Amino acid sequence: MVELGHVAQRFPRALSGGQQQRIALARCLVYQPGIILMDEPLGALDRQLRETMQMEIKRIHRESGATIIFVTHDQEEALALSDRICLMNEGRIAQVDTPQTIYDRPNSAFVAEFIGLSNIVKGEVRGDRLLTSLGAFELPDALQHGSEVSLVIRPEHVRLQASGHAALEGEISEQVYAGSETRVVVKLQGGKRFIVRSSGMAAGKIGDRVSLSWDVSHSRTVTG
Repeated sequence: MVELGHVAQRFPRALSGGQQQRIALARCLVYQPGIILMDEPLGALDRQLRETMQMEIKRIHRESGATIIFVTHDQEEALALSDRICLMNEGRIAQVDTPQTIYDRPNSAFVAEFIGLSNIVKGEVRGDRLLTSLGAFELPDALQHGSEVSLVIRPEHVRLQASGHAALEGEISEQVYAGSETRVVVKLQGGKRFIVRSSGMAAGKIGDRVSLSWDVSHSRTVTG
């Protein structure tokens, strides 16, 4: 199951980090447990090996049929591996749901910030809008007038345009190119920063004035 027959005669010191982890898994699986607890088993591995082991663990989980409780502080790892995520905050359960639901519909500002990158704007509900220090924004849901909530917008849902085309304007302060995407940080009035994630190379350069916009259906209101 762990595909390590070819290294059966090797000494432990001759095994790679990934092979050692798979052997530890094999020693556990031989007892055919119903539940397997993994406490940050991939933390010491490099990124490429960690991603390979994530796929291996998913395959072994599928073939063994065991329930795996996987403890991790790596948010991307939690999203990649889990059927369900239990997010803890100071010893209390913050939210339990599928990875997609937790990412798309977080139930609090803490969850939105902890799982993935988020742009969060706090304000007070006034009719169908949220009044904030950055201006008034359309709300995706009907909420009680006067209540204080936060508007969450994921970076991939923010559109970056030339200055003058949207309500929010700022200056590009940082850019990080990561191959398939570019992460752009836009500094707004008062020093608040908005993160934009775009595919390929982003339009504009550091110092450019730009406008930000998003579809209201891609935003979410949360407490906290």
